[in-house]
Amino acid sequence: MLLKYFLFFMFMLLASASPLCASEFEAHSTVLGQSRESSGSQHVLPFNGYVGFSGKHEKWEGTTDMRFFRDFPRKEQDYDLYQALVRFRPLELLSMDIGRQFVALESSAETIDGVRMTLFPQEHLALDVYSGMPRSVEIGDFNEDDGLLTGMSLGLIKTKRTRARIFSSWRKNKFRLNDFPHNDEIFVGGNLSYQFPIKMMPLLYGVMEYNAAAKNIDTATAGFDLYPHRRISVNAEFSFADENSEADKKTVFSLFSQDAAYFASTAVTFELIPDYVDISPRYSFSRLKPSAEGWSNGHQLNVAVPVSFADLGLHLTPSYYFLQSWGGNVHGARLDVRETWQKWFGETSFDFSTHRKVTNDHDRSWSLIGWVGYTLLKEWELAAGMEYNRNNHFNNDVRASFRMSYNFGMKT
Repeated sequence: MLLKYFLFFMFMLLASASPLCASEFEAHSTVLGQSRESSGSQHVLPFNGYVGFSGKHEKWEGTTDMRFFRDFPRKEQDYDLYQALVRFRPLELLSMDIGRQFVALESSAETIDGVRMTLFPQEHLALDVYSGMPRSVEIGDFNEDDGLLTGMSLGLIKTKRTRARIFSSWRKNKFRLNDFPHNDEIFVGGNLSYQFPIKMMPLLYGVMEYNAAAKNIDTATAGFDLYPHRRISVNAEFSFADENSEADKKTVFSLFSQDAAYFASTAVTFELIPDYVDISPRYSFSRLKPSAEGWSNGHQLNVAVPVSFADLGLHLTPSYYFLQSWGGNVHGARLDVRETWQKWFGETSFDFSTHRKVTNDHDRSWSLIGWVGYTLLKEWELAAGMEYNRNNHFNNDVRASFRMSYNFGMKT
């Protein structure tokens, strides 16, 4: 706890001092609040506050992002530090990041307390090396032994139409324990994409990640983008996932699947009337093993028709969706509307769906959400919203919400 508050106050001090010594300074904040009734028929009033600061100097920059939570009636509170990072370049070809930061892996993104170094040995090469303790803002704390995450990657940069990278990482769920493949996992892999310089501009991409500790392919994806006509774009993607079931670190996928899983999706966008009307159908297929009883197929279809009247500030998106899995199926229709004036904006969405479940607890649900907002100053926005939900679980549920956001930027 002491380390948590030390980091918090250190970066608050850094951000507050940034305008005095930095060439650029930015701050952003958002407060979200909602008045509603909990599942136990208790009135709750939760507040979420998101605050971030960043300052940039000639040779260094600092960034911090955090969340505050408070429920006044129940006197519950929480605090999450998402990012507290200092980045500097001691050499022209070297960049270093120190502190709490996001590390983008191939199949996921992690938050670590550690150090990241990026070296540029050539104009088109970048070498990344990082190491630190992985943190989870939902379940982690500074007083727990969250293990170790270290890795490196070598990739192409500033190359026309081509992206390529090879990478490796080593994760220990408990720092002092050596136990393959339960506690220790080693991943190696790579990604590659290339866009052909021809009329339809086809883009091919793929990525694969292999778990050397469990001796299995953790994830693999291959797909393509295609533009057969100036008004038509096409995407198709195929994926495979087989997480290490023996690992101590559990994931949502490992909790709901007993074996490997297969996925496929395709999406097409047609520009029916340029600058006014599009139609975007999307279909995805999944095959997984939710229990020892056997395999199950899942289907998801979504068809949206975005309509824009930019001169009037009006945007409408009617859509239809269908989902089918081993638990049942859902048919639904949705309408999203947003209107923007000089300082005002309004948005509303209506959703209706029918549910057929394997438990025979069939249901219909309605949801109506509306927001009205006003820009007081250039970067200060206030908004109020209402939400109504009705189904077998909520019966009648009414919620009132508000949002306040402020962004500040300064250059010296």
